Amino acid sequence: MVILNPPFSVPPTWLDELRMTMSRPAEAWCDPIHTNLIATAKELDAWLRQMPPYKGIQRQGWLCLLKDFEHSATNLGPEVAQELGGDLASAVTTAQSLHALFTLRRYDAAATPFAARRGTDSAIVTQLVQQLEGAAVRRAAWRDLVAVCQDTGSCREIIAWRRDFLWDLFRLTKYDPDRLMRSFLDIIADDEYAVIDAQVWLGERNASAFDAHPSPMAQAGLTESARLALCERLAAAPAVLAHHVVWFAYTHASIHRLDLGPLSFYNSEWVRGNLEHGGPFLHELPKELTHPDSWFQYRDLPKAKDTALVRVDLDKGNFADPVQSAREQAEATITLAGFRQGDVTWHMMQGYLHSVNGHISGIGTFRPPHDLDKLARPAHFDNMSDALKNIGPKLGPHLPLRDAMLAEVIDALRDWQEATRQSPLSAILLNVRIMEFLAARTGHEKWYLYLEEYHALSWVWAHMHRELHNTVHQALYSKVPGISEADEAEVTRLQQAVSKHHGDGYTADLRQALAALPTLTRIFTLREQFGRRLHTLAGRLSSPTAVAIWGDELREQWTRSLERLQRVRNALAHGNPIEPMTAHTIHLYSQRLAATSLSISIDGLLDSSSSLVAEHDKNRDKAAGWFSSVQTAATVEDALFVK
Repeated sequence: MVILNPPFSVPPTWLDELRMTMSRPAEAWCDPIHTNLIATAKELDAWLRQMPPYKGIQRQGWLCLLKDFEHSATNLGPEVAQELGGDLASAVTTAQSLHALFTLRRYDAAATPFAARRGTDSAIVTQLVQQLEGAAVRRAAWRDLVAVCQDTGSCREIIAWRRDFLWDLFRLTKYDPDRLMRSFLDIIADDEYAVIDAQVWLGERNASAFDAHPSPMAQAGLTESARLALCERLAAAPAVLAHHVVWFAYTHASIHRLDLGPLSFYNSEWVRGNLEHGGPFLHELPKELTHPDSWFQYRDLPKAKDTALVRVDLDKGNFADPVQSAREQAEATITLAGFRQGDVTWHMMQGYLHSVNGHISGIGTFRPPHDLDKLARPAHFDNMSDALKNIGPKLGPHLPLRDAMLAEVIDALRDWQEATRQSPLSAILLNVRIMEFLAARTGHEKWYLYLEEYHALSWVWAHMHRELHNTVHQALYSKVPGISEADEAEVTRLQQAVSKHHGDGYTADLRQALAALPTLTRIFTLREQFGRRLHTLAGRLSSPTAVAIWGDELREQWTRSLERLQRVRNALAHGNPIEPMTAHTIHLYSQRLAATSLSISIDGLLDSSSSLVAEHDKNRDKAAGWFSSVQTAATVEDALFVK
């Protein structure tokens, strides 16, 4: 399917905002440290089934997990909460009871009663996880998202929670988010092809009844309510009993023909040439490619050289998302083969062909892999020379390196850089190891006590500044359809006031960013891109009291996140169950904390008038002074910045 991105209305409607909200499912809208019921329920289920008999050393992990579970249950939408009903209530009651049990100081006082009830508790949580996988919960989650997008009173966080929860539900049930996204966006825009494609998939129309593709940008003529109803049915689509075959394409692949169980490999040029010219080996192609009533044409196949087609025959069965199931089979096979030869050189293209009962009913346009990390960085973006000039005056007196402490910190910095290239679980271990090292250098036996003393309040402060910067910066450099010339000139003036460009990038004047908020909230309506985020931020910065309330909320978030990081680190060390979604929530958190710790340490070691410990003390005291002054600040500017 070719995505032509139908234009938004001017000004945008709530349906336009819904389309914007459903886009780019791989990019979470929630703060990275936010966790939801899917992750906490799955992890609690695993702990109840797999953890060894309870001992006191497990106490912190259990209490933290139960707290996360109870908190995530409060963030559900009303439709989902109602759908989960008694199963959710029973699981929450169980978690609260376990929390009270593990609060007992003596582990032996909790071990025996826990062992007696563990089987029953496990069954209750397992039932909740199974219900989360059901179609009815996906339908309810869709309704919750639609409701908050319609509501002008919804803050950005509520929309983010509903959106990310819905996408995580699809991932839980093995749906391909990107494929669903394209369907949702185009159905909401009333695209005729997307409407027909969804109706065929749901069994509401017969694919062979259409003679040709609808013309590009053709409208289906559905009412708003009919489009939303179709999206809802698609969100809750049941598994389809049919014979499914899915085709994928790989670049940098040299192969002619190979059969490997249910997987068959073809040279794309060979297949395309036979289809285009009607032979001479047309009889060797699978029937779904030559079906006379199919929408499929040879032009739908990639034409680049060194491209392989992989046909995955799933046979007859029930699949919630056959394309995703087939993709996992193909990728697993290529990964194993690549491991045996030392490297994976084949790269899966975007796109697919999906055949149901011998008839291709779904087509995703084949395009090159989308991997920004593999793009070469132009030399004129290299800022290393500027960085060397900036650090030179402080680093020069220490060269050649003779300070053992500075050498150790630089080694830790290399570890941090290595961690940025690793998977979340490996990166978390390296980041915590860095913080353990720095904790010891500041006289702390426990790394988490070091973080609590030196970083808790500065993290809250930095979070506020980062949200102000990111929100205003995105708004200033985004296009607003229908903006007046006067407002466009005002945005240009604000860009120059907020962003100070120089050789190695730019610095942001956050006081100017704060002053720009009233103008930006006037220009950006609630339903514009970044509109909700701007208006939510403006509310949080509407008064010193509002800033203080936000600070208290972030302080509680810090505590939950630090406890979760400690839980995941201990689980890694002792082989306890870890839910990947949970690890993802504290991956970036650990990375930023390790980076901040290293930055403070380097500043102290390079400054002849300071030291590693003194620099930590200075940063701690500065953040503590800011936090205590928020309650008595006369203005929002005083509440956000130290005079």
